[in-house]
Amino acid sequence: MTRTDVCLHASTQAHWQGILMRAALMLNVVKAPKKGKAAKVKEGDVLYKRCKSLSGFIRTVELFLEEGAQGRAILKLARVLCVVATGTTDSMSDKKDAPETGDSLEERENIATKLLQDVQQDIGMLKQTVLSATPDSFGRVCVLLPEDIVPIYALLQMIANQFSIFGWGKSKGRTKAVAGALAGAAQELQGLVMDMLGALDSIPIDAPLESP
Repeated sequence: MTRTDVCLHASTQAHWQGILMRAALMLNVVKAPKKGKAAKVKEGDVLYKRCKSLSGFIRTVELFLEEGAQGRAILKLARVLCVVATGTTDSMSDKKDAPETGDSLEERENIATKLLQDVQQDIGMLKQTVLSATPDSFGRVCVLLPEDIVPIYALLQMIANQFSIFGWGKSKGRTKAVAGALAGAAQELQGLVMDMLGALDSIPIDAPLESP
């Protein structure tokens, strides 16, 4: 591993820590809907400021990261938190396939569902990285846990907590599309972990592990 590789991995980890920290702070002040309507969030509210901080940091990370399924999945999960909390989708405004924004619970749910479905596909691409690994590329499989799986798992858990606040909890998996999409992403991540364990078990004891 070169110095450049070390710096790149360290920078990536720092960005994920920044995402997780801002997401956790925002989740602490999320407002539950009232009478079936999204709670109003004013510009000076703490929730507004924390959501703006998270969405702005997402754009910053996008400028730094190389294209990769793991980066896309993590950033989309962070966007789900913003969309559900305040209806914010400005971090996607420069994307050609950006969904229409709005501030009703139904619109927030639709946008979050689409993002979670995309995340499921991104995690599936990571599974291909594991399944196609060779003895010379097992180093990449080894770093999936700290660099990809842990941030994805942490954000999925935060989203699950947020959905519970909004009444979209686990029990609504079959009646709410957004709850079903979250369950699908979680199951895909579970499959990734199982595939990773299988790949690591297949490594010969005397096989040299190359740096990712």
